[in-house]
Amino acid sequence: MYTGYFAKVKEYEQAGLIPISIAGKAPDWYNGLEYKKLAPKWSFFKEWKDGSHKGDNNYYTRQFYLQVLKETTVEYVKADLFGLSDGYLDKVVLVCYEKPGDFCHRHLVADWINKYEGDNYVVEYSVPIDISKYHHIKKLENVASIEKDGRHYIFKFNCRGAYTLDPSSVSEIRDGWKLKGEVQQDYYSWINYFEAKKGLNWVKGDFEKEVTCSSLKAFDDFLSNFEVESWDYADI
Repeated sequence: MYTGYFAKVKEYEQAGLIPISIAGKAPDWYNGLEYKKLAPKWSFFKEWKDGSHKGDNNYYTRQFYLQVLKETTVEYVKADLFGLSDGYLDKVVLVCYEKPGDFCHRHLVADWINKYEGDNYVVEYSVPIDISKYHHIKKLENVASIEKDGRHYIFKFNCRGAYTLDPSSVSEIRDGWKLKGEVQQDYYSWINYFEAKKGLNWVKGDFEKEVTCSSLKAFDDFLSNFEVESWDYADI
């Protein structure tokens, strides 16, 4: 089962998934399935939105658990969603408005179900990203996942068998790219966290964990100038 947001509904449908709104009020254009038993109550939502608890996410979370989740069970919700989806529970996407990194009650719902069913029973759906035309990005063999957060892209790497940049490239400018980095030293030297900019384009992060970039084209251009070398995490 997945969570997601309304802006991606068409992409979910194209992927063969079943969006189900859990918002108090879905957008006027949305004509899909709805399950309002998991929607926030207007009383505490209004207080959080514009009232005396404006912007207080802890207040919202407490009230959501007390007024919504405590009134039902995971098994009851799963049974309802199983019926709504004609038995395709594994294809359900619980959707609301906010982007993946923003506070949203769908994440509270996911945490609640995962505590009962186990981690990753419900995850935020990531629309597959095609990197086939980016020659240098394709060379990165240890990418665990690629996510899009607004206009930015996040590459997550496997720790074992990660990559590093040549420490001598720190402060160098290549084809307009200027690289800043933290050089680490163990049995040998390598760059851990780095930041690189070229005009409005940027790439930053740690090839051991994740790299964020302004665009796929920018990341590919960066890699064409600053080649990475693979290294075995277990060797350090």
